[in-house]
Amino acid sequence: MTAAMFPVDAFTVEGTTKQHVKIADSGNVVTRHFCPECGGRLFADNSGTESTRAVMVGSLDNPDAITPMVIMYGDSRQSWDMHDENLTVFPGMA
Repeated sequence: MTAAMFPVDAFTVEGTTKQHVKIADSGNVVTRHFCPECGGRLFADNSGTESTRAVMVGSLDNPDAITPMVIMYGDSRQSWDMHDENLTVFPGMA
């Protein structure tokens, strides 16, 4: 799953979402938002980063407009998962 971080103030939600709330490994509260019709992942909010929102790139009208900058949870990467060796890799959440 690829996510892009955006300032919350630059983000507008039209309509309603379904949410799933979970306590992350860090202890922060993570609220994941889904499309109520198809269940597709839309975005997530994290109490530890309240000024930003993680938007699922696959939910964007033009996902090619996003360029990866870092890899998170690199220690969980599968052997078949290829990535750009020039990107900074964090072993877990950055």
